[in-house]
Amino acid sequence: MVLTSLICVILAVVIAPFIGSSRYDVVFKENWQWVIIGGIGLFFTYLGFYLLYSRYGTSSYVVYAVLSILTTSLIVGLFLFKETFNSYHWAAFAFALLTVVLFSLGNKQKSDAEALQAQVTEANVVQVICSEDPCKISENG
Repeated sequence: MVLTSLICVILAVVIAPFIGSSRYDVVFKENWQWVIIGGIGLFFTYLGFYLLYSRYGTSSYVVYAVLSILTTSLIVGLFLFKETFNSYHWAAFAFALLTVVLFSLGNKQKSDAEALQAQVTEANVVQVICSEDPCKISENG
């Protein structure tokens, strides 16, 4: 995670003269609040990706990416910068929410199917064991 942060900083320093002032001290003095907010946001993005990857695998990136877009557009765009949403923005927001719901339902169905498969496999193992060595049931258990 440290290496990716370092690469990000190096690339930002290299590209900065092409998109604005190369006087980093002046830029930082004028925009220090946004630098800190951006750094905190980048930290939580890295942390979120790391936790998803280490605990749930790469398939959960879709949900995290959509949730990141939703929270960024709502918190930063709508509330912080007071941007207006038109009907297309609200439709995109609704479809993004629908994406999260459908992805969650798909994961639930997948986990239910895997649990059922595990039960079937366990039942087959019991049958194979009992068919090789006939099971005798005594009255004592």
